[in-house]
Amino acid sequence: MAAEPLQPPPAAAPSRALALDALRGFAILAMCLSGRIHGIVDLPRWMRHAQFPDVANPWRFDGTVPGFTWVDLVFPMFLFAMGAAFPLAMASKLERGVPPWRMILGALGRALSLVAFAVYVDNIQPLKMGADPLRSLFGTSVADGNFASPTFQTWIAALLAFALLFPVFARLPRTWSVPLRIGIRTAGVLACWGLLQALAFPDGSSWTVRRFDIIIMVLANMAFFGAAIWVLTRNRPWLRLATLPFAYALLQAAEIDGSWVQLFTRSSFAIGQTTVDFSWMYQFSWLKYLFIVVPGSIVGDHLREWMKNHRPDDAALSRRRLVALSFAALALIVLVHACLQTRGPWLVVVSFLVPALWLSVRFAMPAGESATGRFLRQTMHWGFALLVLGLAFEPVEGGIRKDPSNMSYYFVAGGLSAIALFALTIWIDVLNWRKPFAIPVMNGQNPMIAYVGIRNLLSPLVELAIVPAKGGFAGLRPLAMTVLKTPWAQAAFGFLETFVLAGMTAIFTRLRIYWRT
Repeated sequence: MAAEPLQPPPAAAPSRALALDALRGFAILAMCLSGRIHGIVDLPRWMRHAQFPDVANPWRFDGTVPGFTWVDLVFPMFLFAMGAAFPLAMASKLERGVPPWRMILGALGRALSLVAFAVYVDNIQPLKMGADPLRSLFGTSVADGNFASPTFQTWIAALLAFALLFPVFARLPRTWSVPLRIGIRTAGVLACWGLLQALAFPDGSSWTVRRFDIIIMVLANMAFFGAAIWVLTRNRPWLRLATLPFAYALLQAAEIDGSWVQLFTRSSFAIGQTTVDFSWMYQFSWLKYLFIVVPGSIVGDHLREWMKNHRPDDAALSRRRLVALSFAALALIVLVHACLQTRGPWLVVVSFLVPALWLSVRFAMPAGESATGRFLRQTMHWGFALLVLGLAFEPVEGGIRKDPSNMSYYFVAGGLSAIALFALTIWIDVLNWRKPFAIPVMNGQNPMIAYVGIRNLLSPLVELAIVPAKGGFAGLRPLAMTVLKTPWAQAAFGFLETFVLAGMTAIFTRLRIYWRT
């Protein structure tokens, strides 16, 4: 009797969406990289935000210039990943019987935590603290503040400020007693507060809530409003999508002076002789980013469904076809960027080419009803639908722009984010190419360490690193910027710094040191 062929063991349902982690990781590292290279003179326009078109003066902003570069994609990509994570983070708790109001209250708590985080991390930025940030502690002389010339004291203060975030936000072992964990958190909060009180800025001012990180503050607003919308519409995705045209109407009406919408959506109001102003932590206009977060949550619903119903059925999917589709998705992302930035007749080309590619990819997608094939089709369809909608909006308001942002930007960025998730899912979760993506995955699991670390960990270490130089010694980064003469050589150093940061963040992740923000 012939022996039956050995069957592979059943594949366990994935416990974590690694492709989504990788998407978040690429987004956060690209944010860090863009900050390291933005000010390099004569670097091509597509290496910075489209609204900074002057290569000779990279800090000159022009909000009338349309265009779309890879730097414009990274923040909405992170927002898209946030939306996709809502179902993964909250659905199981709701299924266990947690009341929806408690989930919304928890989202509010997380948002307020991010608000505090946004204020703190902006006040501890080395380039904002100036040359003598701790003079109130050590009694040193008041020097002229120079945002571009931090000193030894600046970098030490930046490292200290970074270290104090760990007792506040690090995930503490559950084996530790509750009083101990509360004590550590309380001590960390008091230490951060004390540091803020000790800081003195170059203009003579103290820390203020009006000095905040705009990216983190927008994330805080989306963490609440996006999560609340998902909880209330979790079983009715059509209703969730219906919130978008309603939000669009309100956002447009809020721009009209004297409208009732403007009256009820303002972030400041008077109580007697006192004016209460919450504009530093909430602005109604920030809800425009729901056009990225809400579609992300729809894709997140499909992602969770795939993770629940995953079966060892991927053998039915053609490996060669999946590889081709994934690299075609990558090529499409590059093509859309190139056409939207080059503009001219290329706008017509991309506007007709993308729908044609959508039809072609639709027929090239794997057939059958496997859970993996179904999720890939759904993600691909959402990506193309958002992209086509964004291209349809492109002529409106003078073309696609990040700042001031418009509808074309939201939908194009959301569509490209979904297509990137499509490719990453094939590479990481289907084809199991995990080792090449280990670094971005671990950074995506610990994004805030990377976000703060680029300024308050890597920068101090690079600036304080003393290396031999002609006539004595010099800091590593100042020396590198002096020695490296060409824009691309300086950009390569920025890439190297970002790679080092990614490795440092990965070490924290491997040590299971996470920030819960």
